[in-house]
Amino acid sequence: GLHAGDILMIESMAHEAMQELGYETHMVGPDVEPVHYTQLDLERFAADNAKAIEEMNDALKVENPGDFERRRLQADILTLQPVRLDDWSNERICSDGFGISDEVLDKSLNVSELTHTNLTEGRRIQWAMASQKGYYPDDRDKQNQDVASAKALKDASGNTIHCFSVFDGHGSAGHHCAQFAAETIHSTFEKQSHNVVERALERAHVAAHNALVKNEAIDSSRSGTTATTVLFRPDNAMVISNLGDSSCIIGTRTADRYVGKELTRPHNLFQKDELARVKRFTTNIMTLEEKEDLTESTCGSSAPRIWHEDPEKSPGVAFTRSIGDEIAHDLGVIARPDIDEIYVEQGHFIILCSDGITEWMNEKQCIEIVSMHDNPKQASEALVKEARKQWQEHTDYIDDITAMVLLVEDDPSKPDVVVGERKTKRAGLRRSLAKFRRRLTI
Repeated sequence: GLHAGDILMIESMAHEAMQELGYETHMVGPDVEPVHYTQLDLERFAADNAKAIEEMNDALKVENPGDFERRRLQADILTLQPVRLDDWSNERICSDGFGISDEVLDKSLNVSELTHTNLTEGRRIQWAMASQKGYYPDDRDKQNQDVASAKALKDASGNTIHCFSVFDGHGSAGHHCAQFAAETIHSTFEKQSHNVVERALERAHVAAHNALVKNEAIDSSRSGTTATTVLFRPDNAMVISNLGDSSCIIGTRTADRYVGKELTRPHNLFQKDELARVKRFTTNIMTLEEKEDLTESTCGSSAPRIWHEDPEKSPGVAFTRSIGDEIAHDLGVIARPDIDEIYVEQGHFIILCSDGITEWMNEKQCIEIVSMHDNPKQASEALVKEARKQWQEHTDYIDDITAMVLLVEDDPSKPDVVVGERKTKRAGLRRSLAKFRRRLTI
């Protein structure tokens, strides 16, 4: 909040206007005389204020370019002179109140065809993906920085491992970072496949980060990407890796309803272990409000961020793991993903998505939407369109939105194959599913 000196300064200059408008002053009054400032003082105040606003905007450009454009557009609108409109026809005013119609947005919505991918032991995955290019009123040519990919990889024994991933780029070169990470993680994983799958996957992420920051064609000093991936091993175990704030959600049907759980967590400073690690590199952690000594209503953000001591380098980032973001990685941000695994069976569905989906919808809402549709193509498109609607209702811009939906099912072309035939594998599968169902009921 504001210090006493700040309040006294504001009220000294505005107390007469405040009294005329019926506002009560907190300091200036019968017992406290207003401070009289010279013209030089007022010019210095204006310069300091302009500098503080510039620093705040620089941080917003890196962390949330959409919010920066929204604020800049609002400031521009306030400078316009009012004009009387005599024609209130639909041609003059957008009917949905957002400034762009769903028909126009649909032109930048890409939905893949429904695909079937065979696993082992009579299992297969039915899957599809949908991606909506974001809408930024002042930057309508901004590229979609989300990347979704599906690829068949080989391990050291020649087994096929199917890989599904979502990457969400950020910063001015975010689209290049996301595409580079997708390509590099896949190729590096196969080179590391002599290791255990989980170890190979971890090393592939770290190697992708190292290669990106060395790539002179991509400026990743203030740009980077999230990475959320699921791999299906030959024994039908699903390995999940995640860094950043993209998500993996798993769901299934019980006797009377659909249930599910998010299998990933966002990597930010609200996580105690993430905060503790970053603090070993820097203690320069604060919200935008704290850094600029602004109230929340003025700034509109409450997430703690990591700041560089050099204002020219300060990334002001709220995330704690990413690929890229070279400056932030000097301050404790890392490229090592969280990795977990779970066994899957027929009827389980998996949602991989960027935070364009989860910004306004939780896992329960996502699962309900998927359960209402017949196949992953319909479900992924419905998820993206509902998320898009939520963005329209909550803000005046739309982030890039990507969802990939996978449905695990028995392969009808192999009716004689018994899934999980070995007793040890069946026992492990039952234990895993029992544990999974207990987690879903939490």
